[in-house]
Amino acid sequence: MKNPFKWFSRNKKNEAKDKAFKEPSPTMDARKEEEDIYSADAPLANPEFDLFNRKGFSERIAQTIAKRSEKESLVVGIYGKWGSGKTTVLNFIENELKQHPNAETIFFNPWIFPSETELFVAFYTELSKAISKSLKTKGEHIADEIEKYVGAVASFFDRADAVKKLKSLMISEASLEELRDRIGRILVEQNKLVVILIDDIDRLDKNEIHSIFRLIKKSANLQNVVYIVAFDRDIVATSLNERYGDHETNSGQSFLEKIIQVPVALPKIPQNDLRNFCFLQIDKALQTNDIELTETETQEFVRHFIDGIEIRLKTPRMAIRYANMLNFSLPLVKGEVHMADFLLIEAIRAFYPN
Repeated sequence: MKNPFKWFSRNKKNEAKDKAFKEPSPTMDARKEEEDIYSADAPLANPEFDLFNRKGFSERIAQTIAKRSEKESLVVGIYGKWGSGKTTVLNFIENELKQHPNAETIFFNPWIFPSETELFVAFYTELSKAISKSLKTKGEHIADEIEKYVGAVASFFDRADAVKKLKSLMISEASLEELRDRIGRILVEQNKLVVILIDDIDRLDKNEIHSIFRLIKKSANLQNVVYIVAFDRDIVATSLNERYGDHETNSGQSFLEKIIQVPVALPKIPQNDLRNFCFLQIDKALQTNDIELTETETQEFVRHFIDGIEIRLKTPRMAIRYANMLNFSLPLVKGEVHMADFLLIEAIRAFYPN
C-alpha cells in the first residue's frame, strides 16, 4: 500500500502540505529538491516548503525590523531548542528582508571560525562590506572611515597589540566614538539598514559564546544596525554560568538580558504537524526499501505510536533521526520481522534511548 500513513489524518490542509513537501516549486534552487535537503536535516531556504508555520512568523519579524522608525541599534534573540528550526527561521527572515531595498543582510555563522581572532576579523570584515555596499554616497573617504572604524574596534580584542594599532591609526577611543556616530548618521541619512543574522551560538564553547556577545556589545551602538541571534537560551545561559565560574546563580541569564533587547521564543510546532512530518519520513523510508504495510499493520503502528512514542517527539530533527535509523536498519530485516513491531522497536530506540 503506497503512502500507508496518509490515510490516518487526511484533510485538505494535510493534502496541501503533502503536495508542498512532495512537489518541487519552479522557483526552488535547482541544485537539489528541498525535500531531499530537509531529509538530510538541513534548514529550509525556500518559504514555499514551510511545513511548520514558520513563514508567517519570520515575515512578521522581518517586516517589523524593516519598518521600525527607531534608529538605535537593536539586538533580537530568537530562542529555540536544537532541531526546532531556528536556522530555517533566519533563512526566511533574510529572504523577506531582501524584498526591502533599504536593507542589507549579513548571515554570520561563528561556528566555522577556529579562533577568537579569526572570528573578530571575519565579523568586522563582513560588517565593513555590508555598510560600504549599502551606502550610495560619492564621498570616497566614507569607505576609508568605515575600514578604519572596524579595524580599530577589532584591535580592542587583541589586547597585546591594541594600543600599538590604535596609535598607528591615529585614533583615540573618543574619536572612535565620533567615527562610529558619523557612520551611523550616514546610514540614517541614506535610510539604509544593516541586519546581521548570527546562528549556531549554542554550538560554541563557553569562552567562544562570551566572545561573540562581547563582540556584539562592542559594535551594537551603530545606528541602523540590527542583530538577530538564534540559539538555545538554556544552553547558552548554562555555558555563561560556567564561564563566570558560577553554577548556582542565574548570572548567565542576567548576562543575556543585558545583551538581548528583544527576546522572541520560537513558536511551538503543533503536535499534529510534527506527527504528519514524522509519518512522511517513515513513509519515505519504507518506499526507499520497497516495503509495503497492510492497512491493519499501519493502524497497529499508528495506534501505539500515538499512545507511547509521540509524547517524546519534540522537533523535526528527532523525526529525521528516526527515519535515518530506519533507512539503515530496514534493509537488514526486510522479510524477516513483523514490520509494525519493528517500526515501534526502532521508535523506542530513537525516542527512549536510555
